[in-house]
Amino acid sequence: MKFIIGWTVPVIIGLLIALIIGQFFGRQVILGASMSPTLKDHQIVYRLNRAKIRRNDVVSFHAQGIDKNQPTTAKTVYVKRVIGMPGDKIKYTKRGNLFVNGKLEQQSYITNKQQKKVLLCQ
Repeated sequence: MKFIIGWTVPVIIGLLIALIIGQFFGRQVILGASMSPTLKDHQIVYRLNRAKIRRNDVVSFHAQGIDKNQPTTAKTVYVKRVIGMPGDKIKYTKRGNLFVNGKLEQQSYITNKQQKKVLLCQ
């Protein structure tokens, strides 16, 4: 009986620690090349679940049914970069230049070729 009680407490403590850590951190496998060259296909990254989102942050989210051209399931997770915050005015030129609130933003995280292939979701 002492043996069972001796192992029960550490197991319960371990489970509680795992649950607490799971509330703040997560593991994400990158699927696809949309975040290249920053993140590669099948790369494993760790995320902070409760962080305040700011411009230029990389975020992951479930977007089931948002993009009608890309049917998704409940398990589909998108990984994207935040380029604007609520209230910001975003404009892309035909040359692929990004303007946020009228100011030209340097997009060093993507290639020139990618800048010219910008797709905007409406």
